[in-house]
Amino acid sequence: MEPGAAKYRAIAPDIIPPKGVFSKIIAPQKLVAYAPLREQNKLGPGESAFSGGPIPPGESGILLVVRANGREIRERLTVDITEVESEE
Repeated sequence: MEPGAAKYRAIAPDIIPPKGVFSKIIAPQKLVAYAPLREQNKLGPGESAFSGGPIPPGESGILLVVRANGREIRERLTVDITEVESEE
């Protein structure tokens, strides 16, 4: 995804074939770190110009929208992230 697409909400839909599997790494927009413009020209295939930061403890959520056969299904997914001390 292009960094500007996320910023301006111009994200193209993903098309999933019947019995297909869909997987995507997501991050809240406010936690996205953008590579400096001078570095973006040096990115190779498969490298992204931005990356998601860690999600802080507390409640977070996403609105999932699926369009199939002319119907739109909306589902809100909410998680409560708890901070745990590392045993290292």
